[in-house]
Amino acid sequence: MDSIYKLQADVCKTFANDKRLEIINLLKEKEMSNSELMQKTGLPKVNISQHMNILKTKGVVLTRREGIQIYYRIANPKIIQACNLMREVLMDQLVEKEKMTSRLIKASNKNTKAKAKEESVNQLFPSSMTSCENGRGGGHHYQSQRKEGKIK
Repeated sequence: MDSIYKLQADVCKTFANDKRLEIINLLKEKEMSNSELMQKTGLPKVNISQHMNILKTKGVVLTRREGIQIYYRIANPKIIQACNLMREVLMDQLVEKEKMTSRLIKASNKNTKAKAKEESVNQLFPSSMTSCENGRGGGHHYQSQRKEGKIK
C-alpha cells in the first residue's frame, strides 16, 4: 500500500492547476452542472470535462446525472477548508511582502532625499568653501607648509 505521503502528494498535484482551483472555489457554495462551470470559467466543454475527470478520479468531487446534464459537488467539506487555509497563508505572505516593499521604498526615499539635500548643499557651498568644515583641505595646507619648514 502507498504511504500517506504519496497519496497526499497525488492529491496535491490535483490542486496544482489554477483552473481546477477556480472550479473548486465555484463548487464550494453549491453543486453545478457542466454548462454552469463552462459559463463561469469561460472554458470549453472539453477542458471542463478533462478537469472534472481529474477531480473526480482523485476523489475531490462527486457527480450525479440528471438527464444529459452532469452535476458536480465537492466530495468533502474539508477540501474547501484546506483550500481556504492555503489561500489565507498566501494572503499573509503577500501582505508581508507588501509591508517589506513599503519599508524599502520609504528607506530608499529617505536616502534619496538625504542625497538630494547633500547635493544641494554642495552646489550652494562648493568643497573649496567648506574644506575647513568637512576636514578636507584646511589641514592639508597646514601640513604642506610644515613640511616645507615654514611652520614648526
